[in-house]
Amino acid sequence: MCPLSSTCCKDQKFWLEVLAQLTAGATGAHQRWELVTFVKDFCAFSVMFHQNRKAFLQSLAKLGILPALEILLGMDDVQVASAATEILSCFVDFCPFLVQEFLMQEAQQRDHGTDLIRVLMKQLFHHPAAAVGGADQVVELLQTLLDPGNLLATADVSKIIGFFNSFYTRCLPVLTAPLLANAAKDDYQTAQLLALILELLTFCVTRHKEHMRAYIFHWDLLRRVLLLINSKHTFLALGALHFLRKIIGLKDELYSCYIIQGKLLAPLVQALLQSGATSNLLHWAVLELFEFLRLEDCKSLVAHVIESFYPARQSISYVQTFQGLKRKYERDKHRQKQSVHRVPSLSGRGARASGQEGQLNIGADQGGAAQTAPTSSKGSSSNKATPRPQLTAPKRRQPAESASDQEEEIIPKKRLHLA
Repeated sequence: MCPLSSTCCKDQKFWLEVLAQLTAGATGAHQRWELVTFVKDFCAFSVMFHQNRKAFLQSLAKLGILPALEILLGMDDVQVASAATEILSCFVDFCPFLVQEFLMQEAQQRDHGTDLIRVLMKQLFHHPAAAVGGADQVVELLQTLLDPGNLLATADVSKIIGFFNSFYTRCLPVLTAPLLANAAKDDYQTAQLLALILELLTFCVTRHKEHMRAYIFHWDLLRRVLLLINSKHTFLALGALHFLRKIIGLKDELYSCYIIQGKLLAPLVQALLQSGATSNLLHWAVLELFEFLRLEDCKSLVAHVIESFYPARQSISYVQTFQGLKRKYERDKHRQKQSVHRVPSLSGRGARASGQEGQLNIGADQGGAAQTAPTSSKGSSSNKATPRPQLTAPKRRQPAESASDQEEEIIPKKRLHLA
């Protein structure tokens, strides 16, 4: 028999006493450390027993371990907070729905938001540079908890909406505060923190499209992120570039308009001018982003780049990126002119031909004389007392014309038949 089911899992009084001592203010630091280490080791031990692991974790959740972990994570003791993070990882890895249900209940019951998410985010700020591995673990936990794909299919929709609304109004401002602070600090530890924040924000862009888009627009967040292109730490500048690329990859015209109106690509062009040397990693990453615009057929952004920045980029001849963007821009312009040129043909030869065939009475709609009788007597413009039968005129072979003229003749007819 599994020791989990025969001992501590059934002893509720024992676990209630452990949890009470963990969060009691009278508990000494050393005693609290021993207790939290015991719980951490016991949870790690439970992973070995696949059949009873879920039941054990569910029992601990019912006894109130998640509120206890929330208190431990908020403590200043880094060792205790790290051990609490390890315990929470066991729940998130094997029973994420338990933690998510707890978060949704918090969002409903408390006006100040989901505290567990907030204290996890604050752990990112409290971890020293030497414990960056713990910060990475916190980021992974947050991504798992914030992924809508991990929610149970039976989860209440109103609770889910309430949780995400609470997250974006109460929790995410805690995370983005360092980005919005416009701090001039560019030391290594700050760069590490901002890189972790960007990783979480990039995750939210792809998983919470509408919520995150509204948040970015409200705080003008992308502009703040792209300021990091100028950081002396290349990994942070590349993180900002990756964030922009994920946004562009959504092919959302609202994002495109936001980028164009705010002239948010200017820092990238400036980075190309400043980096100069082709051995610079950021230089090539920016060039690759512009190539991405061409390959992904981002028409509005391509037009913006060519119309606003192409003269300054003509000097870059060692790659064909901007020449390719220029060719694509010209092709798109040419196709746009052709489509505009074809629209009048609906009331020209194509419309007359269609009117002769008795398909649509376009002439009457345009205020001209109708060539055929209408399909019904209502609204008829015919002066004849007796309506004449509808006849279809035989198609006549037109004189040979150029390919473009034939195309202009055929395409409107097909559109009229489809209408």
